[in-house]
Amino acid sequence: MDTKREPVTPYMRMAVMGRDEHVCVYCGTTEEESKLQIDHAIPVSKGGRSNFENLVTCCQHCNYWKGNRTVEEWDADEQKLHDRSLFTALLERIKKRSKNKKPRKKKS
Repeated sequence: MDTKREPVTPYMRMAVMGRDEHVCVYCGTTEEESKLQIDHAIPVSKGGRSNFENLVTCCQHCNYWKGNRTVEEWDADEQKLHDRSLFTALLERIKKRSKNKKPRKKKS
């Protein structure tokens, strides 16, 4: 499997952050936009792509702790520390946003 990371364009970064309302999808924190990051919900190392459906907005802390795990794998590891309902709600939120919002096409 090729794990070469596709670049995330500035346009895609802005579209993902807009869809996620500039909020970390993992913990709900709002940070300055310069401190928010783009994360692959399914890591590149596990076949994830740099597309609108697989990219999410997150804070540095969550991105670091999630590492190269999928959301489900991270959820399983975090159950020991957090309420299960928080992560169930998170997974549903990510799935709902990915299905409902698509990036707008650039105007020429």
